[in-house]
Amino acid sequence: AAATATLDVPVDGVLLDTAVREQLRAHEAAPLWRVTDLTAADVRFADAQLAKQFAETMMWLPGGWCCTTPPIRGKPGHFFYDIWWDTLPHTDRWGRRFEQKWEALPGP
Repeated sequence: AAATATLDVPVDGVLLDTAVREQLRAHEAAPLWRVTDLTAADVRFADAQLAKQFAETMMWLPGGWCCTTPPIRGKPGHFFYDIWWDTLPHTDRWGRRFEQKWEALPGP
């Protein structure tokens, strides 16, 4: 069965990764966790270097093939998802800077 836990979210909504680990430690033996809602929390890393490493790793993960299988990666049919689209300002994997508003742009 899935573990059931409620995380205590501070009034300001900021929940550090260290607090999440501490609150979930009582359920670490559970084989499955079901997360039903994270909208109330702004989860952040307590360590800035870990946050940077996480962001850099995640930037390159999302992508895939849509509808066709072109012979060359990156040609029509391949997409990359900008996982940090809602974090402004930010720079995407192609070095494009978004200051005020993110917009979908084709190609690198």
